[in-house]
Amino acid sequence: MATTSSSFTFPSDTVSWGIIGVGDVCEVKSGPGFYKATGSSLAAVMRRTSDLAADFASRHGVASSYDTVDGLLGDETVNAVYIASPVGSHLEHALAACKAGKPTLLEKPMGRCAEEARLIVDAFKAANVPLWSAYYRRAHPAPQRVRHMIAAGELGKILWVQYDLSFEVSTDVERFVAAVAAADGGGGGGGGGGGGDDDTAPS
Repeated sequence: MATTSSSFTFPSDTVSWGIIGVGDVCEVKSGPGFYKATGSSLAAVMRRTSDLAADFASRHGVASSYDTVDGLLGDETVNAVYIASPVGSHLEHALAACKAGKPTLLEKPMGRCAEEARLIVDAFKAANVPLWSAYYRRAHPAPQRVRHMIAAGELGKILWVQYDLSFEVSTDVERFVAAVAAADGGGGGGGGGGGGDDDTAPS
C-alpha cells in the first residue's frame, strides 16, 4: 500500500529518507528520528567527506553513504530527502532534489534571502513535488503553552509585542538579490543566515 501526501503518492507505506549533510545536528537530534519514527526509515546519508559519511552510516545502521549529492539522489531506495546542509547550499541542493522528483524536508532557514526561498518554493510547486520546511517550534510545548495562556487571558490584554532581529548580509547574497531583481525588473528582498554545520557546502 502506498503513502499519500497531498497529491503525491509514495511508493510504499514507509518513507525511506536520504539526508544531505549529516553534521552534529543530525547526529543527536534529527538523524535518529528518521529511523525511529513509525512509517519512516533512513536509507542513505551524504557528506562530502566520505569517511565521515560512512562512519555516520555505520553507527546509525544506515545501508548507504555517499560523498556527492547526485549519488544520494540517484539512490532508488531513497524516496524522500532531508536537507541539513549549510544554508548557503540550500538553493542548490533543494533544486537538485526537486529535479530528481524527491519530496524534500528543508532545514531552516530555507534560503539566505527571500528570493532564494521563492525560487525553491516555485520550483517544487511547478514540479508538483512536496516541500516542507523544518520549522517545528509552533508545535513545541513552550509556544503552545504561551498560546494557551494568551487565549485564556492569563496574561491580561496584550497591547504591544516587539521583536527585533538583525544580521549582516554578506556581499554574495546582496549580489544574488540584485541579480534576481534585475532579471525580474523589480526590487529585492531581505537576506538571512544560519543553518547546517557539516561539510556539504561547495569548496
